[in-house]
Amino acid sequence: MYTQASQRIQEPKSLVRRLFDFLVPKLISGHGKRAMFITSLYFELSPVKGGGLRDPDRDKDILRLHDGALERLNAVMDVAKSATALRFPAVFRSLVWRDCNVRDIVSTEDFQKGIVTENVTSIAEKLVDAMPPGLRYETRPKMVGEVVKLLRNGPGLARAA
Repeated sequence: MYTQASQRIQEPKSLVRRLFDFLVPKLISGHGKRAMFITSLYFELSPVKGGGLRDPDRDKDILRLHDGALERLNAVMDVAKSATALRFPAVFRSLVWRDCNVRDIVSTEDFQKGIVTENVTSIAEKLVDAMPPGLRYETRPKMVGEVVKLLRNGPGLARAA
């Protein structure tokens, strides 16, 4: 199945992106890839409103994330032993998703409302297909299932602490 993301014209990748694509599959475990994928996707989709948690255009603001957002994400998705471990993948969200505008697949507004329609699986499949290949950590159906869970829980995750 070809997605819009896989059909776009490939622009030359930056040196940083090429290093990321080369090193991640070799240096990060499956558990680490899962944390990177789920956390970066969540922060790419969500504006994380309330208390000035982050400006979507400035990655440095992610360093000032409210711990409540990380705690809720970790509680729902069981990503890491500690929510503070999710700060690293959150900071790298723009690098992870640089070659794909996930908002072409699902809007921030739809994510905040929660996607409960029958096409949630189709949306999740498109997001998994658009992810950097080096972050694949499990079978496609398992990853799609986790993205479905993330999409359905969007409103609860994005609420202010």
